[in-house]
Amino acid sequence: MVQLESHRFDKVPEASIADVVRSLEEQRAVLAEHDARQQNAQKLFSQLEKSAQDVQPLLQRKLADHDA
Repeated sequence: MVQLESHRFDKVPEASIADVVRSLEEQRAVLAEHDARQQNAQKLFSQLEKSAQDVQPLLQRKLADHDA
């Protein structure tokens, strides 16, 4: 019967673990920044949609006045 050696973190050098942790923290920061930008863009888009809906009746009246 073949016994496979299990992967153990205690065999990984501390420097490697520190590098992995640092890399994961950097990735988390980048993803958090991306998420914040995406949420900001969504808010701006929602505001733009609302502004377009608010101005539509005014534009329709202006067009009707111009056509009359």
